Amino acid sequence: MIRAWWAALAPREQAGVLLAAAVVAGFILYALVWEPLDGGVRTLSLQVEAKRGELAWMRQAAAEAKRLQGTTMQPERPAGVSLLAAVDGALRGSPLREALQRIEPEGDDTVRVWLRKAPFNDLLELLASLERRYGVRPISITMERHEQPGRVDGRLVLKWEE
Repeated sequence: MIRAWWAALAPREQAGVLLAAAVVAGFILYALVWEPLDGGVRTLSLQVEAKRGELAWMRQAAAEAKRLQGTTMQPERPAGVSLLAAVDGALRGSPLREALQRIEPEGDDTVRVWLRKAPFNDLLELLASLERRYGVRPISITMERHEQPGRVDGRLVLKWEE
């Protein structure tokens, strides 16, 4: 059927049909193969550029993290302030001021503290604050549970960090 139709065409018409078929085949090839591939390549190229930007940022952040890692802030003893004064000031400026029973120095770099009915969480926060700010660490802690929930009686021995 197609052969009969093809044979009935004049040579000039056959050339026109072949040209039209080539144009349609080219359009189909472009529309179904080339354009999706080219669009995918463009999309991937944009993604690669975005990832390169992220990688550059990550490398910079990693270098900054390494630089900062070596420069952790070390607490310093306040100039001209004794351990007794630093601990006493921290205690009196905290919710533990009512729990403070006694504080006394033991040498130049050690302090003993007695607390009664001290809120346990506030005591932990105070110890963390003293360590962070001044480098004061407990070398001995004795606590006894109080009748009131969340409260303790305690004896602390604090010392400047070496």
